[in-house]
Amino acid sequence: MISLKLYRSDLQLLQDFILPFIKLAKTTRIKNVAHHSLQSREHLTVLAVNCITDEIILHINKKVINTSGAKVKLKFTDAQAIIFMELLNSFPVNKENFYLFNLCSTLVTELDKQITAAKIYAMGKVMN
Repeated sequence: MISLKLYRSDLQLLQDFILPFIKLAKTTRIKNVAHHSLQSREHLTVLAVNCITDEIILHINKKVINTSGAKVKLKFTDAQAIIFMELLNSFPVNKENFYLFNLCSTLVTELDKQITAAKIYAMGKVMN
């Protein structure tokens, strides 16, 4: 499990600015493989990634609704953390919006640090 600790204001920024981009990225992925067969490897991979993306969106929305404290802890599975980091890396934020840019950079750095510490990059998690 990968954990992120955020302030409520950061979580609200995620919901207001980044979640609409994530939803758009889902739609774009599907449109990019629309010409493939429904059972092709590319199409099935996009469907799997979009399912994990839906879990991320649902998890963030649940935290916004169900928590009232000033600090919020988001827990992601390994796959969710990797996809969330990829989405944050591809989020088109300009440097003039300093707070949002800083939030994305901080989240990517924290996710990268925890993914590296869990040795997920090296081989994935081996189940015994």
